Amino acid sequence: MKLPNWLKIVWWAVLTIMLGYFLRARLPALLSGEATAGDIVVFGVWMALLLAPLFTEVSVMGVTIKSEIEELKGSIGAQISDMRAEMRTYVGVSNTISPTIQFNQQAPVPDAELPDLETRVKNTVDEIFKKRESEAAPKYSVRPPTEEMPKDMAAERPSSHVDLTIDDDTSMLFAARYNLELELNRIAEEMGISPLRRPVPFRELLMALTSAGHLNGDVSEAIQEVQLICNQGVHGVKPTSAQISFVRDMAPVLVAILKRIVFDGSKATALAGAFRRWKPRG
Repeated sequence: MKLPNWLKIVWWAVLTIMLGYFLRARLPALLSGEATAGDIVVFGVWMALLLAPLFTEVSVMGVTIKSEIEELKGSIGAQISDMRAEMRTYVGVSNTISPTIQFNQQAPVPDAELPDLETRVKNTVDEIFKKRESEAAPKYSVRPPTEEMPKDMAAERPSSHVDLTIDDDTSMLFAARYNLELELNRIAEEMGISPLRRPVPFRELLMALTSAGHLNGDVSEAIQEVQLICNQGVHGVKPTSAQISFVRDMAPVLVAILKRIVFDGSKATALAGAFRRWKPRG
């Protein structure tokens, strides 16, 4: 039980006065040298009481008086308890947090949906070219490089040399992705967006082109689908035969459509402003 401060002061004053009154009555015996052991003990306690307000700890003849030590111990104990509680909380939170890595790479659509998407894109392309019969539509194809290393150079290679091989399908995926991104980078540059300063978010660019009416929704979806399939192939994931066929048929047509998108200064500025303000939903 901790006594209030005012009660301590009253108790100290009462003890000091009572012991002082007792010593005053025993003063003749103390002065004549007839003091007993009890007189000496009372005198020591009285002196300790007088000195207690001046010192945090007073020890006289084995009697120790502490005023602030106990309070200090209690304060330190409370702080240690708080630190322990904080440490338990920190350790508990650390144990509940596990590193999480999220990959936002979208997966291609199922193979069963590819023919329908291809049909819709072909219908859209037919409509586009029917409206522009007077224009000669250039033909574009995606072919892997066929150059071979000279025999004399092959003979000079060290025996530890390992041939870097790539199959025709993967070469076609590389070429398809390269040609698509080449055209998208060109469009971005015409809009005043430099791919050298920051990567161009092609999905947002396609959405902006679609919203502005420069691309059909099916064409935009097909371009994104081709990019997803090519990205998987580039990163060592073997695409299905349906995906390979889809890219082989669609990539040349999609590249041709992108090549037809050309802006003048005012249209490019307007579309660039819309692109910068555009934000994906969700």
